[in-house]
Amino acid sequence: MSLATGRLTRGRPLGALFVGLLFVAQVAHSSCPATRIHARADVDYVHDGDTVRLADGRSLRIVGIDTPELARDSRPDEPLARAARDRVRELLRASAMRLSLRYDAEAKDRYGRTLAHAYLPDGRSVGAMLLAEGLATLLVVPPNDADWSCYRDAERRARAGSLGLWALPGYRVLEATEIDPARRGVVVVHGRVRAVEPKRPGVRVVLEGGLVAWVPRDDLGHFDDLDGLVGKRVEVRGRLRRYREELQVTVRHPAALDLLGGEARQDRLGR
Repeated sequence: MSLATGRLTRGRPLGALFVGLLFVAQVAHSSCPATRIHARADVDYVHDGDTVRLADGRSLRIVGIDTPELARDSRPDEPLARAARDRVRELLRASAMRLSLRYDAEAKDRYGRTLAHAYLPDGRSVGAMLLAEGLATLLVVPPNDADWSCYRDAERRARAGSLGLWALPGYRVLEATEIDPARRGVVVVHGRVRAVEPKRPGVRVVLEGGLVAWVPRDDLGHFDDLDGLVGKRVEVRGRLRRYREELQVTVRHPAALDLLGGEARQDRLGR
């Protein structure tokens, strides 16, 4: 290599090599690239931000994300539903309607849709990009949890920048002590854990204000130390419902139960 000319002996410019390495590093940091690819597929139609129809007729549900729902029956579009769908269309059209697929633990969901993490031909994760742009929220449904911490970090960047959905009042983070008892739907809640109560069908993680994060027994294996949460502030996310006389959010994975601020790192909760 000659430092004077800035070239390797094989003639490749150092500047180009540096730019290439920088691009790879940026992709790895920002888009959760696949560690393996199981299949490649052509896309025929984009239903919405997280579901597409493949050319072979299969319906593909993208793993790791949830995007706003388009109008259905008498319900109107949810906020930014069309923006999420149109962003996926844009990405696919720029990539000749091709996707690379990485399968997770389950090949299909209960509706018969193919489940896979979806990537553009250049290696970028479609799900991670939507999360980072605030057009999707993190959704981890065990046992399909590959790359969940990378997806979580992508969403956190969007939240920190108040991008997309995170700029809307309906996505404002709530304190557990201020939840309207009539509130329903998906919520992100912060609060201090008052008690952890093992029950036969699962574990109740009770926050100040009374909100219960319910961990079903079949999902307890994903968590290390729920008892250690007592007295700590956590983030709970999921669909809020009323069960008997209390508000509950079902938590099936550590992605939905996150230690906050000065507490220990969240990923110590998960196995």
